[in-house]
Amino acid sequence: MFAACCQSLSKSTPLEDINHNVMPAMTIFAMVIRYLKGHFWAAVKRQSAGLLETDVYYVVTIPAIWGANAKQFMKEAAKEVMLCCCLLT
Repeated sequence: MFAACCQSLSKSTPLEDINHNVMPAMTIFAMVIRYLKGHFWAAVKRQSAGLLETDVYYVVTIPAIWGANAKQFMKEAAKEVMLCCCLLT
């Protein structure tokens, strides 16, 4: 089901939660990426000091079966979250 949904993802694709609240897919995916990025940095700060955001290169993997539109969608969601797009693949 989810794979079929991802074939036609766009900024305006609506996603509905279990309480029937609807939000744009771009907002949801950006929130997830933002959470993962924040969780990563919290773990880094607990374990080491001196690492800067420019020292980290982010890689977002996308399933090969996803279409070009879905791949572009994920790139845009990641760029919405990242402060420096040059650190994103």
